[in-house]
Amino acid sequence: MEKEDYLRGLMIAKSGSVKAFAREAGLPYTTITSLFDRNRGLDTATIRTLDKISKVLGFTTEEIRSGSIFPGYVPPEEEPYLRVKEIAEEKGLDYIGVSQLCGIPAPTLLGMFTNKPTNVSVDYLIKLAKGLNVTTDQLVGLEERQLDEDSARPVDKAIYHLQQALRAYSVTDVAFSQSNIEMWMRVIPIIMHEISKDK
Repeated sequence: MEKEDYLRGLMIAKSGSVKAFAREAGLPYTTITSLFDRNRGLDTATIRTLDKISKVLGFTTEEIRSGSIFPGYVPPEEEPYLRVKEIAEEKGLDYIGVSQLCGIPAPTLLGMFTNKPTNVSVDYLIKLAKGLNVTTDQLVGLEERQLDEDSARPVDKAIYHLQQALRAYSVTDVAFSQSNIEMWMRVIPIIMHEISKDK
């Protein structure tokens, strides 16, 4: 089933017919039916149209535009990118701090913090790795970061050791941060106890 067919089904299920859905969404019937044209479809819909449809169906415009609400949706594989922001935040640094540590202009670093850079010069890559005390592979997410026990802050040590403990149980998708670490330190021992009972 094409996503356009599925969208038509959702509209009929919600309002009884496509015409009734168009009235409920405040859109011309022809605008709605143009979405079912496989040559045009959802990819040509305007933000205004998607916004009105999403409000009636109860989804976000992004869920409808991307197709994530439709059966068979496969999310696009994320392109590897430079993880400067994530590494800096783990070390308690903003882009100014990274700029000072690495000798890279602050505006350039701000761009790396704002976007997900996928292309950076080797010179900058080496400067970032040296200044942040990580490998270039770690910067692009190809290698698990190791903890420097001597220079790491207590919160970094806590996050690292919790990640290692969970990894032993094949749990790798927990997001730790400075703001939630205390809660996780109370919860993780309970989770690990429950997991070990099942093994």
